[in-house]
Amino acid sequence: MELDLEKFLKPSDRWDAKYRKAVIAAIRQYQPDRAEDIIAQYLSRERCAKFNWVNTYSRRIFRKELLQVAQDRAQKLFRPGIVVMLASITDFDWACCDRNIQFEFRSAKQKIRNAFTGMNFIGAIEPAYYPRVPWMRDDQIGCLISLHAHLVVWETSASKLRRHQREIRKRFTPVDPNDRSTPKLNLLKGLIDLMTVVRYASKMPFEGYDKKRGGAGDVGAGDSMDPDSSSGSVTQFHTDLQPIHHYRLFRFMRKHSLFDAWLGGGDGANLLRDARKAALKVARESNSSTA
Repeated sequence: MELDLEKFLKPSDRWDAKYRKAVIAAIRQYQPDRAEDIIAQYLSRERCAKFNWVNTYSRRIFRKELLQVAQDRAQKLFRPGIVVMLASITDFDWACCDRNIQFEFRSAKQKIRNAFTGMNFIGAIEPAYYPRVPWMRDDQIGCLISLHAHLVVWETSASKLRRHQREIRKRFTPVDPNDRSTPKLNLLKGLIDLMTVVRYASKMPFEGYDKKRGGAGDVGAGDSMDPDSSSGSVTQFHTDLQPIHHYRLFRFMRKHSLFDAWLGGGDGANLLRDARKAALKVARESNSSTA
């Protein structure tokens, strides 16, 4: 089975377009004197070869190449005797106040690599914004931003991955004290599941989240992939972000490369390397053709 990637990418294209519109409006509101220069530097198609974390054109190129490489290797990934699962990981040390966003990609990625030593995986770190959840860091109070990781992990059996999940759980402290199920695991049954997860993990942070305590919450169908979701006492749902939220997150994200957010291990490291190499080539050729 081979997917039509252009068709498959349309939901993420629409999502990224919403993000780009929202963050451009926020930049114009909060830095009107320099807005157009900032937009050109970080968000323009002409800067896609820089692969800044906030550039939707860069993200689209990398997403397509990553999906292409994953699709090419799907037969190997889903061969008999191999189980593919999604691991979602949060950690208290990765939680930030939106007025003072501090996050070390190197140490966070090393912590994940240490926890998954000897295993095959690819994954991405992304921010989840909670505009109604107060958070303090270094005596500054603002809204919670929970940096978290989505990893696609493949091994010889689900039981081995479940056992590994239990073994590494103590390494990651949940952001919410009521959530004791990190890291979480969900079984990916085939290529569509895998491609959907990769598409999801590479999306822009356009919406925020809110939390609800008590019984089953108003959680959407896709939220099993979201950070901190729980079928018990804490559930979460999507909520809108305001211009100030988009602006604060943009100021943090623009300091980083898109590739800072991705990591891999074992065969996953090779997959990621090939996707990155292909994306860099496409971006350079795209810029050359429009020059």
